[in-house]
Amino acid sequence: MNIYVRKEQLLMSIDEKRKQMVEAAQVEGYTGEKTIKYSQELDNLMNEYQHLLFHEKQSAPLLS
Repeated sequence: MNIYVRKEQLLMSIDEKRKQMVEAAQVEGYTGEKTIKYSQELDNLMNEYQHLLFHEKQSAPLLS
């Protein structure tokens, strides 16, 4: 899969998961079971996105 496509998919997933987490926090509070679950899932998505960015930067050709 193209790295650009994967990054866009991750950004959409991050946005959706953040919305889910905020909604859960409004209902259950910040320490609610769903809120924590969504927060952990959001962390994983953001970590994956950062990982892609890091490797994209490492593989980019050096411009002199």
